[in-house]
Amino acid sequence: NKLNRIEANRTDAWLGVVATGFTFGEMVESFRRLGFPTIGSIAEAGIRLLNLRMPVPFDPEILTQFASGLDQLLVVEEKHPTLETLVRSALYSSSQRPDVFGKHNPGGGPTLPAYGRLDADAIAPVLRHHLEQRMPDCLAPPEPKARERIPLTIERAPFFCSGCPHNWGTKVPDGAVVGMGTGCHGMTLLMDEERVGDSIGITAMGNEGTQWLGMAPFVETDHVFQNFGDGTFMHSGQLALQAAIGAGANITFKILYNHSVAMTGGQDATHLVDPPKLAQILLLHGAKKVAITTDDVSVYDQRSLPNGVKVHDRTNIVAVQEDLAAIKGVTVLIHDQGCAAELRRDRKRGHIEQPTRRVVINHRICEGCGDCGDVSSCLSVQPVDTPLGRKTQIDQASCNFDYSCIQGDCPAFMTVTAHDSHRAIPRSAPEPFPTSDPVLTDRASTVIRLAGIGGTGVVTVAQTLATAATLSGLKVAGLDQTGLSQKAGPVISDLTISTSDSPTVTNAPGRSQAHVLLAFDLLVAATDRSEDSAPQLCVWPAPSSDCRWPQQSSSTRRPWHHRPGCGHPEPRTD
Repeated sequence: NKLNRIEANRTDAWLGVVATGFTFGEMVESFRRLGFPTIGSIAEAGIRLLNLRMPVPFDPEILTQFASGLDQLLVVEEKHPTLETLVRSALYSSSQRPDVFGKHNPGGGPTLPAYGRLDADAIAPVLRHHLEQRMPDCLAPPEPKARERIPLTIERAPFFCSGCPHNWGTKVPDGAVVGMGTGCHGMTLLMDEERVGDSIGITAMGNEGTQWLGMAPFVETDHVFQNFGDGTFMHSGQLALQAAIGAGANITFKILYNHSVAMTGGQDATHLVDPPKLAQILLLHGAKKVAITTDDVSVYDQRSLPNGVKVHDRTNIVAVQEDLAAIKGVTVLIHDQGCAAELRRDRKRGHIEQPTRRVVINHRICEGCGDCGDVSSCLSVQPVDTPLGRKTQIDQASCNFDYSCIQGDCPAFMTVTAHDSHRAIPRSAPEPFPTSDPVLTDRASTVIRLAGIGGTGVVTVAQTLATAATLSGLKVAGLDQTGLSQKAGPVISDLTISTSDSPTVTNAPGRSQAHVLLAFDLLVAATDRSEDSAPQLCVWPAPSSDCRWPQQSSSTRRPWHHRPGCGHPEPRTD
């Protein structure tokens, strides 16, 4: 199907570059940084490109045609030199073969790394070294060395959503040893050991618990807990549980039954059965004992449960685990509590009723001790500065009505029931956007980086900008780095908007390549991942239409409130 194609095919070329996959775009971006903005300018420099879109099965015929007359041939590929080995083998018997380099360089020059992502930041220095030997005057000057910055002492880390069932389900007795697995509960690796236990590491999906089978004979610990998602269990995890039973291991599996595969967007777990039937399956597998904890015991009918299986309120989850850990063999705890993110979606869609009872805190009584946050581990329990000092408040916008915070030992909590007749007070209309058309720059392409956390609309705004640019006849390349953004983690979206006659560009801009940094969260925007020395820094939402350069000492200035051109001194770079 002619997927492999030779580009910039000049007959008297001296250098050939072979790239496969997305690295071809990264390689073209590297040439752009070195002063060759188009495929035509690359060809004029005597360089030939091979876009190997289908590396396997390998096509020696097109490679032989491509390599004809070349002095050097650079192979650009990620990880191991698989393609480089195939190229060397195909050209081995040729009487006039070029010097092949990539992961290996017979001349001793820099080589491409065999680890991590191979982007333009890694490719450009290698290209520059080889081009300088032949055509130093044709290259763009090297980029200035990145300025040293004071490193941040803290960064955004993902955490369970407000009201997440894992806030309760991952609790363990003091001194417990816990195995992690695939799922939102894996974020316990980032949390305090005193709350989630001492971790023995994380395994691949479906292997949960099997790491303990190999460790158990060689350590003094005689029992571990193993977290398990319900989707993982139904997908492949039952085999790990069967293996543990066959090995006679002392382990308590904790199946965190939240009714959805929340980590990847809230899909339904495949072939999921209800907890009573699941308990029956576990006993038939050979589990010594099965117990259930839940936030609503009233939904269970004891007659539907297998003999010996009891349902406990979630507040007793630690005591229930202590009982299970005392039993030799494999025991199982099913923690039944719906995903908070899915509950929020269902309420917005009108599938379930919106609770009217809300939790508030009396600041005159609150002492800011933090016990409500310790017992609930809820992100909606937040500090607030008041005339009476730093206190605690419940962020009503993010609250998922879990009510676990009122379990704290505090007299400052109150519950308020809002009736239908009590409507929210309408907010004042936001300042309107300018109605004039934006002024386009004269750049061939503009890179916009949007940095924030999950839930702040980063991806939505990026898609809106990309759609507007596309409708305006511009080319758009984008990349969303979301990770665990749904769980309050960092999310970064990159957009490269270019004119229609621009060459193919990378969708992953490197360091110092962003022209505009749109900060939805100042902490994420200040990290190494998103800083990139953008000359324009915008904050959304904007603090004010006027310059708000604070009249403070230089050590406490906040340069993101400074509007360039307003006459105030430039902000500190640190």
